[in-house]
Amino acid sequence: MNSMPAQTKTDCRINATVGFSINTENIKISLLSIADKALYLQLYCNAQVCRHIGGAISSDQATIGFERSLKQNRVGKRLTWVIKDKNRNENLGIAACVWPKKPSSETDLVSKYSAELGLLLLPQFCGKGVAVEVLNALTFFGLNNLQLTQLTLTCAVDNIAMQKVMGKLAFAYQSNNDLTYWELRD
Repeated sequence: MNSMPAQTKTDCRINATVGFSINTENIKISLLSIADKALYLQLYCNAQVCRHIGGAISSDQATIGFERSLKQNRVGKRLTWVIKDKNRNENLGIAACVWPKKPSSETDLVSKYSAELGLLLLPQFCGKGVAVEVLNALTFFGLNNLQLTQLTLTCAVDNIAMQKVMGKLAFAYQSNNDLTYWELRD
């Protein structure tokens, strides 16, 4: 992983958006850029990819979401990354780190320093270990570079493949009727 300068808790999200990448043995994770629009639309307009997140959306809706993601990367409200195979420079998918909309108060440390991770992969890269490698890297990055103290992964109850992935990570299982939650274990 590339090293980043030490940052305070109050400015870590904003400063973290200035040109960084996360590297693992096989994968490079870098911030979404204007050049990634085709990948974003390819993912969000694909019924198979989006079957567990409410279904595919139109290209117009995906374009609006893409532009919002680019803007949020600049202001630190959400970080959206592109996942690439490091050796082939091939797009694999996208990942995001989303903070709660607004802490309930200035002293609400749980929501200030907590976030949810999300992941969408192109179908041909599912079941190949990409999700485990990416989520491990983003968990490490969030805890060590963004000073997050709580991370959550959420998936639909019927998304058995993602539940198996999350079971391989350092997250504890929780559930309600509609969603399965996994929170980082202490």
